[in-house]
Amino acid sequence: MSISRFDKKIQTPPENPSQNDHSAPEEAAQIGAARVERVIHGGDGLLRLDGKAGFISGVLPGELVSFAVLRDRPRQFEGVLREVLDPSPHRCEPRCPLAGRCGGCDWQYCHSEYQLELKKGIVAENLRRIGKIPLERESIQILAGEPWGYRERVQIHTDHRGRPGFKARRSEEIVLLSNCPVVTEEINRFLEDAASGKILLPPGKRLVLVLADGESPDSRAVIVAPGPQTAQRSLDGLPLSFDPSSFFQANGPLLERLGRELRSRIARDAPRVLVDLYGGAGVLGALAVSGSSAFSGDLLCVEEDRRNARFIEENLLRAGLKEAQIRVVSRSAEKALAVDPVLKNLDPPSSAVILDPPRSGLSATLRRWLKKGPAARLFYVSCNSATLARDLGEILGAYLIQDVTILDFFPQTAHVEVLVELRLKG
Repeated sequence: MSISRFDKKIQTPPENPSQNDHSAPEEAAQIGAARVERVIHGGDGLLRLDGKAGFISGVLPGELVSFAVLRDRPRQFEGVLREVLDPSPHRCEPRCPLAGRCGGCDWQYCHSEYQLELKKGIVAENLRRIGKIPLERESIQILAGEPWGYRERVQIHTDHRGRPGFKARRSEEIVLLSNCPVVTEEINRFLEDAASGKILLPPGKRLVLVLADGESPDSRAVIVAPGPQTAQRSLDGLPLSFDPSSFFQANGPLLERLGRELRSRIARDAPRVLVDLYGGAGVLGALAVSGSSAFSGDLLCVEEDRRNARFIEENLLRAGLKEAQIRVVSRSAEKALAVDPVLKNLDPPSSAVILDPPRSGLSATLRRWLKKGPAARLFYVSCNSATLARDLGEILGAYLIQDVTILDFFPQTAHVEVLVELRLKG
């Protein structure tokens, strides 16, 4: 049951903004108190004040909190946390002293194990509310790794003196730092040297720090992008090439585990044709077939970004495929469907498709194609469970959900990635 009240007007900012990224308004704001019902997509807490839904960050389900109302609308409001009056047993002290200011981690105040439960709830709610898919949260599996020191790729900003920092949440302010608990030791050493002036960075720039293989065996180095156009990162024993300026998964150990998971699932059916529809540099496709004696078919990899597509064949050859097994289509997925003869003539019983789209999810063209049932198995890797739910809601006329697994690529944040395996009906 929610508890709510409106108190007096105030003219001053909240005394304890806690983890919230909002700043208090200069004008008068209403003060309220309520109990948090649940955490929703994006990580904010949902509560109700006099029947109106409110959204506040920095809170956990069941907590009684006081807050200032910042943006009041007819049916909902946004608020800033002032004080946690009755804390959750899952609340903890953030490991980073910059938590609440830095825009990188928004859930450090929550125990890592409970973060996974919250993510299961978010995915289940999105599937139910958006996709009309009644999936119990208890049936959702978890694939998780180390909750700290995992990030191998991170975006930084430099101030006018070239000192490194992260942007504050929803702000252009640069929060200077010399250490971050979620990045690897190598990147932390780089940040310390850059903050102390041992490494000179250009002022006023957005840069990306990427962990890659070093010059000697088993060594690792930090690359600054934009910079070199080619780098290598060894995953599951494969030296995989990529462009440091383009997308590459930030959590290498969990990416290895995802590759093994896909490998075992694909091997069950041994498809004659495997389609990787958003192939990137061919990294996920390579990990999915590497060392798999059960996969002797052809792999069709579609990627429109030529910075990535130039590495696909090289990476798949390193995974053990022969040149005759590899087909690379340097087009968008939609254009490839229209012109590629292999995609236009897939034999469903002997085909499988890996889908790893951007946050916007699948286009209407791709959803229409999948509704026709072009492959016996689909492996949908999503970085946005809301668009995932929309897409699944449309294609489930042809497919059945076999498994839903949360991929915890970004611990200490509300970001959720999901692997869904689907089987063709009939």
